[in-house]
Amino acid sequence: MIRRTVFGVLAAPLLIGQAFAQRTQAQPGTARAVPLDTDRRHMLGTMAFATASSTLARSEASAAPVKLFGELEAEEQMAFVSARRMAGLPLPDPSMMDAEQRQMLTMLHSARGTAFDTAFIRGQIQGHQELLRLHMAAAAAPVSREEGMLATVAVPAIRSHLAMLTGIAAAT
Repeated sequence: MIRRTVFGVLAAPLLIGQAFAQRTQAQPGTARAVPLDTDRRHMLGTMAFATASSTLARSEASAAPVKLFGELEAEEQMAFVSARRMAGLPLPDPSMMDAEQRQMLTMLHSARGTAFDTAFIRGQIQGHQELLRLHMAAAAAPVSREEGMLATVAVPAIRSHLAMLTGIAAAT
């Protein structure tokens, strides 16, 4: 039920972003470029890590809650990428992951069973804490209307993910 609500909340920026993109396209000379400062590049790298690791969890997780979280997170990250694309914003790319994220992803590729589950949940908690910090900063001082809208919607979703992840970690 909570996930449906979160997905519903995330659908709003998709529609708003599309309408804004159409309005902006109708206004010649409107700037669409969003600078990639260090925080935004790190946010995109962290989103790329969340996508890659969650996609991996869909097939490699052994515990049902871990697998389910991986499936839902991968779907949500894909929706977020679509929203960013519609808004004309930079997209996450694996090349933006930092060394620690690449190392964690490499480790996840070789982990199996409960070792995978534990490492995945730990990496997701760490990544979501970082995404929360970055999205809160982006919501407080957005570089564009679209960035601010997406960050504002992302903050409560990330908080709910952290609550879910904490529960999964305690249960596994």
